Amino acid sequence: MNVSEKEKREGIAGELADIFHRQSAIVECNSILQFNVGNAKSNRFQKMAEEDEKNLKMIESVINSFGLRVPAKTLAETMSETLIETVSDESVTPLEQLALYTLTKQNQMMCCHLVHKSAQVSAADIKLALTPFEGIYASFTKQVAELVVLTEEFGVEWLTGEKPASGITGRVRDAMATVMGAVLSKTAKPFEEMNVMEVLAIEHRKVDALFKEIESADDHESAKGFFAQLKGDLTAHSIAEEDTVYSTFKTFADSNEKMEHAQEEHMELRSILDEISLVLDDEDEFSARVEQLKEKVQHHVKEEETTLFALIEKHSSKEQQIALSKAFLDEKRVIQINVGTDDIAASAANDRSIGTNTNSNDASL
Repeated sequence: MNVSEKEKREGIAGELADIFHRQSAIVECNSILQFNVGNAKSNRFQKMAEEDEKNLKMIESVINSFGLRVPAKTLAETMSETLIETVSDESVTPLEQLALYTLTKQNQMMCCHLVHKSAQVSAADIKLALTPFEGIYASFTKQVAELVVLTEEFGVEWLTGEKPASGITGRVRDAMATVMGAVLSKTAKPFEEMNVMEVLAIEHRKVDALFKEIESADDHESAKGFFAQLKGDLTAHSIAEEDTVYSTFKTFADSNEKMEHAQEEHMELRSILDEISLVLDDEDEFSARVEQLKEKVQHHVKEEETTLFALIEKHSSKEQQIALSKAFLDEKRVIQINVGTDDIAASAANDRSIGTNTNSNDASL
């Protein structure tokens, strides 16, 4: 089965969109569900609800890093609507509500597994962007195992008024799922909990991976597919960085000139991206221009991760750095939705001055 690089990325993006949409519904349901299952079990639901909030943030971080946003499919929207309507309907029994809730999480687990396995046979930048899914998948696996046990306990009591006969199967399944991926699920951190330097550095490493993929592509069509992703990522990253990070630190006397210089480099990079788009079918010219772009990007990143990062640490607190990270990601999210990766005029942003579309008010210093 022949699947182009573009189709592969769009397919994974579709799965990510569906997972995020269903997870949003799960989080909403957690505030509605009031199962009369006793204090001990209620505490277990509360812990799962807190984990669901974290997973929603993690999924958004993965989508942001992946760099391609598409709408959720109709089936995912229908499933989410049905779940919310069901848990909100007082005529539906608690057992029925719990069963549909568990089924939705089982679906999340399987779709996360599909994305996880797809990443294993995908390009390096996709592997890098989807790495956190190992922890998300482990979290859903653990939750589903626990929900099966809870459904057994609660369901038997609700139907018969008696406690279920004790058995080892549920406990073994729960223990195995808890061990699997436990470290990842506890240590993983959503983008919005990282400081802005951590987020920028992660995105820089993805760009490094894309350049390597272009250089080692099996054929020119694949190289062009990798370039489309690179152009989308660099465009969204550079505009969002100017509108948030650069505009914030431009106000300091020792930073103004450096921010202006970095802005000029961004403008040059976006112009080169558009120039490469004009020679996509000329393999030799394409390769030469990509190499030129790579050298300029590496120079820019080196300066940024030394000079700019030092200025950020000098002029902002940890709380401000996290707020700035959120502002950057919010801005980038809007840009990703608007530009996609198909036909981006990267240099169209070059007539903007720094901060003309800033969202960095929450991170003001």
